[in-house]
Amino acid sequence: MIKISVRTFNRFALFLLFGLLISTALPACKAKEKAAEKEAAALLAKQTEQAKKDLIALLSDNNQKSLEEKERDLQAIKDLGLTDPEVLKLIEKAEAKLAAEREALRNTPVNNGNTEREAKQRALGSALSAIAGARSVEEANRKISETLKLFSSPDAPVLIVIAEENGQKDFDRPTTIRKYLEYLKDTGNAPDALSHLTMDGAGLIAEVELIKR
Repeated sequence: MIKISVRTFNRFALFLLFGLLISTALPACKAKEKAAEKEAAALLAKQTEQAKKDLIALLSDNNQKSLEEKERDLQAIKDLGLTDPEVLKLIEKAEAKLAAEREALRNTPVNNGNTEREAKQRALGSALSAIAGARSVEEANRKISETLKLFSSPDAPVLIVIAEENGQKDFDRPTTIRKYLEYLKDTGNAPDALSHLTMDGAGLIAEVELIKR
């Protein structure tokens, strides 16, 4: 009869237990790795599909965002480092389109009254829509800061026409441009229609008149 010491038995038991733990843990680790790989693949597919949609939107002639916003959107897509051939081709097209828009903007005269007012009105209209449609509070706040630079003061009055008859206008309660921009951010409502801008001597917007939608 073979005699085994208690110490030897305990070591043998520990060895068996350790082997059992390893044999149990390895399949679990492999399962976690496969799950992580599957999750990463799903995320990549989602990012790729969203990037394609965003790039197509950038290429659309109906895109109402400002050039600066579109350039930021394009850079955010590029920062993802996607290698999908279709995404890369769309990025190339978007870069060319935005470069052409930037060049056209440089060649647009904004030195005289009416032309400058029209340019400011287009910029403001685009900014109002962008704030109302912002995808995050951070994006809306950033756009609000940029938009306020168009104005002589954050407290520049905003007059909203709610009715007009025989040349007589009825206005809603007066507000300021900062409060109106915050209202668009908080509600996401479509902005009221731009009617008229009053400019100051420095070419900044001193007053805005809107028509209630």
